[in-house]
Amino acid sequence: GGVVDSGVDPMLREGFIEIGESDNQTLKDRWLFTKHEDFGKSSYWIQVAMVGDPDWRWRGALWNEVRDHVLVPVIFIIPALVIVILMTTAVALRPLSRVASQAAALEQAVSAGETLIPLSENNLPQEIGSVIAAINAMLRSLERAFNIQRQFTSDAAHELRTPLAVLLLEASRLPASPIRETIIRDLQMLAVMINQLLRFAQAEEVMARERHRVDIPSVARRVCEEMAGVAVKGGVALAFDEPAEPAMVSGHEALIDIAIRNVLDNAIRYSPKGETISVEVDRTGTVTIDDRGPGIPDQQKELIFDRLWRAGGGGSGVGIGLALVRRVTRLHGGDAWVEDRPGGGSRFSLTFQPTSRPAR
Repeated sequence: GGVVDSGVDPMLREGFIEIGESDNQTLKDRWLFTKHEDFGKSSYWIQVAMVGDPDWRWRGALWNEVRDHVLVPVIFIIPALVIVILMTTAVALRPLSRVASQAAALEQAVSAGETLIPLSENNLPQEIGSVIAAINAMLRSLERAFNIQRQFTSDAAHELRTPLAVLLLEASRLPASPIRETIIRDLQMLAVMINQLLRFAQAEEVMARERHRVDIPSVARRVCEEMAGVAVKGGVALAFDEPAEPAMVSGHEALIDIAIRNVLDNAIRYSPKGETISVEVDRTGTVTIDDRGPGIPDQQKELIFDRLWRAGGGGSGVGIGLALVRRVTRLHGGDAWVEDRPGGGSRFSLTFQPTSRPAR
């Protein structure tokens, strides 16, 4: 730059101009800034040469602003903000997590036949609290319905047992004839149905009232010993296998006895003469009963555990025994299912504590 007297160059003019060469070709981004100022009687021209377009210098300034006032604060703010959001969300969802845990416990209580405990309504948001209150009202109604059903079934079974016994006694006094045998057989089947209905109604009450340590192999062995005579009459043999160590579960021995006995009774009735029924208990307490009968079609493998269901509406059973078996196993935290036995027949599995059921 420099200071020029007013008479040096009359061609001078203020402002930005591009610097040209002798051949009138401009040099890219080379500028000359000229400014004129008067100080008293003197006149001054100031010229500054510049390389680069000053219009583009806003990019650097903008980047500095973004870096200093956006990126650097964000690096520290975002992690803190994420932590605050996570903590706030966890606190806000804590009541829902508690309700979810109670709902899971409620599902187990239903399967085990225990009393339905209402969900907690404490410290819940208003919107969720109204939903939980409605669910609790439904649970109370459901519990009353369960109690009424159980009480009705138990009372009806109790009331029918005495007149049924009288009918059997009277039928036995009839003259011998095919009709008499049919009447007695039907009355005996009705007696079995009533007894099983009574056991079904009492199972949940018994489990809620009394639980103790039960050795599954010991119970299964006793059932096989007591039913050996029935198997011999049916022309079949029983084979029993148990683990070397006890397999203990928490439950009710009489109910476990009924479950194993019902399955074994079915296996004896449906197995051809001369065959062997295998009863095995493993170290987890799972009871497996293999028969050599006709087997069960795949579409009926779940239906047979429904109450009062019989294949084709007929059969010699009353349709409660296997439903009672599944209910007893589930009251103990286990399950009952049937599969095809390799080589023909059926394989019933009974568990009396939480055990993984094999995929089918």
